[in-house]
Amino acid sequence: MNSDNMKKAYPVSQHLETRIQNTLISLPDKRPVKIIRKKRLVVALAVCLLLVGAVAIADDQWGILNYLRTMGEPTGDTSGLEGRVTPVRQTQTAYNTDVTISDAVFDGKRVAFSLEYQNKKPEEPVYIVVTESTVSGTPLCLETENDTPSHIWLPGIYFTEGVTQNGLFGTPQEVPQRKTLAVTVTVSVFKPLKPIQNLPPTKGEEGDDAVRQADIQQAYEEGFISLSDDHINLPDKEMARLARENGGIAPEIPEALTALGLMARQDLTFDFTLKVPFE
Repeated sequence: MNSDNMKKAYPVSQHLETRIQNTLISLPDKRPVKIIRKKRLVVALAVCLLLVGAVAIADDQWGILNYLRTMGEPTGDTSGLEGRVTPVRQTQTAYNTDVTISDAVFDGKRVAFSLEYQNKKPEEPVYIVVTESTVSGTPLCLETENDTPSHIWLPGIYFTEGVTQNGLFGTPQEVPQRKTLAVTVTVSVFKPLKPIQNLPPTKGEEGDDAVRQADIQQAYEEGFISLSDDHINLPDKEMARLARENGGIAPEIPEALTALGLMARQDLTFDFTLKVPFE
């Protein structure tokens, strides 16, 4: 949370800022001990330069094979896949945020595609969700891991600069007996319409759901979008109301965000075709 982008996107209330300053003032004054470590400094700088170079190479080579090799999900072995990768090279923009699918691949079992997000105004956070993905008209069941979520904040606690590169993969429900697969991916970009409030840790997180829900409901009634880390808290009372209005079916989080007037939404749809490998 030290990033300037994070400070602008999630400002701290004046009340909390005053408390922090008072706490810092009350701490005992200890003079730092100067330790000169020139050799370690030189080594550290060299390592930093190597890392910067590695990042530049990774950015230049970014694509679905790069993702698979780096994350090892669902496999880090990309031998034989090079000739099956299909360039997509599609970029669309919503709420100052570029969403790019660079390329994709189908290995005969799973579809995998690269994703790149860049919020060009990181002082204005956005919430991004892959809301739909289909293969030849049938749902693609995404298999996501903690490191490759299908929903993220930009900027957020994991991507503090408002930029990230990752990928997603999934298994089609069925593979048509044809030479190509028609893939559609919908990425929804949400713009908060209310100020964001990070709820502090409370007893509610440790099992007292009534206390936690009271905090969430209060934040909602006061006109805030409440978060716990990067998780959006939606009040049970309001979700129950939406379910009653929808014939007893509770809406998914993306639909609830707009139904409750918390966020505006733009859907970006990407269509591309992948080759079906024949053994």
